[in-house]
Amino acid sequence: MARPPSPHNEALTGFATSPRPGVVRLERAYPARAEDIWAYLTESSKRRDWWAAGKMDLRKDGLVDLIWYFDELSPFEDIPPRYATHGGGHRQAGRITRIEAPRLLAFSWGQDSEVMFEIEPRGDGTVVVLTHRRLEDRPEMIRVASGWFTHLLLLEDAILSRERRPFWHHFSLAQEEHERLLGEPPLTIRVVRRFKQKPSAVFDAFLGSERPRLWMFGHEGADIVRVENDARPGGRFSVVENRDGAEIAHVGSYGTIARPGHITFSFGMPDYSPELDRVRVELGAENGGTVLVLVHEMRPIWADFSDRAELGWVRVLAEIAGKLEGKGGA
Repeated sequence: MARPPSPHNEALTGFATSPRPGVVRLERAYPARAEDIWAYLTESSKRRDWWAAGKMDLRKDGLVDLIWYFDELSPFEDIPPRYATHGGGHRQAGRITRIEAPRLLAFSWGQDSEVMFEIEPRGDGTVVVLTHRRLEDRPEMIRVASGWFTHLLLLEDAILSRERRPFWHHFSLAQEEHERLLGEPPLTIRVVRRFKQKPSAVFDAFLGSERPRLWMFGHEGADIVRVENDARPGGRFSVVENRDGAEIAHVGSYGTIARPGHITFSFGMPDYSPELDRVRVELGAENGGTVLVLVHEMRPIWADFSDRAELGWVRVLAEIAGKLEGKGGA
């Protein structure tokens, strides 16, 4: 499974907006005719390459039978635990509510919501506007918007016949951005620490193989069963703690790793909440040493733990400084 997270280096754009509560809207342009987009939307074999297979009875009230094969969409990635049961095929049915080939297709989604694709020729290509209505709450809006955003990226790859971008890596990036755009404002913790060593040495010490243990606990005293750390963009890390005889998983994934100046990652405890915190670390040269600025964005539900989290980061950075001093490293 060792593979770079993306064959494409362009900045991600086209994130969802929310024109009103319970609604997300995405718009993306494609270098293709409207008829080609319609085929990718309605033909199972083409749709399977970017979204989900399954038959569509293309008439009002016709059945929409969708089957996701995430192990095909992103075969070189591990499926996040929350979606582990979807790997071999996740099925969902709906009914067509509106159809105007090849310009508009809408169908029911789940119990109460509806998704609509509008296909509009524009210039030499086509614009797709996707609107998903009647979503229950902000977490569902964020999750649904992130899924659609990623599937629409993969549609572009299918149209251009190029290597498909890893689904889960881009879903994670989209979820972080949609939490900022659509979610409640996060609580922000900011910690600054100065080091005598150069940024490259501090960067390597922060990202060391055992670091996730300290990020989670800020000390060496916790009863840790195992630590895994795949320190690369799109890589994952986990710390499994033995707490009163039960194994508690703390998991996360890396966004950006740019030595020696920039690291981003997200982490959380899936046994307790699907919500993830986001951490950004910036390192800069200062007077022959390094100034490190760490920003931790916490979900508002964890407000009671913000002081403890800040103290934890202070301890983590102090321990890194102590180990660097002990090495006498430059």
